[in-house]
Amino acid sequence: GRDGVLVLAPDGPVRVGGEVLVDGGRLVLNDFTQMVCQAGLTVTNGGVFHAGAAPTNGTVAFGASVDVTGEIRVAADSWIIPDCQGTNGGPVRLRCTRARIAANGGIDATGRGFLGGDMIASQKGLGPGGGTGGAIGSYGAGGGYGGQGGWSWYEPYGWGKAGGPAYGSSLAPVMAGSGG
Repeated sequence: GRDGVLVLAPDGPVRVGGEVLVDGGRLVLNDFTQMVCQAGLTVTNGGVFHAGAAPTNGTVAFGASVDVTGEIRVAADSWIIPDCQGTNGGPVRLRCTRARIAANGGIDATGRGFLGGDMIASQKGLGPGGGTGGAIGSYGAGGGYGGQGGWSWYEPYGWGKAGGPAYGSSLAPVMAGSGG
């Protein structure tokens, strides 16, 4: 129904023979490996489709795959949220014939990459561009991806360590961003 939440069990493939409509509610696929939709995927009326990747085993470059044979449509104020696997970076791959994304809606992977470091333990963020860890009274450096991560800040001294190195493409991102 409208405005409801449907959470599907982890690890299994999801196969849908027709249209998938998320109308004002939420469809959550946690730690899954594949969704095959034989028609279209529509997210509308403030709906959210959240796809969370399972850990990868090294044989594939992604932790989850959403394969839509038709069109993906995302209306205003509606979102697809691909959530990579935070410890090994397995991203969610989205494939479709065509995508139509309305203004003020979209695909948002902000903060959904590798996990960040532990400031107390001074551990750097995870991923190939992981930011350096901070210390008590400071902030660790940001993780990189399509550009270098942000510098750390040490009180009261100012700028500290450089952010994590750049990797991947800022114009066509396909990998998970690193943690800060």
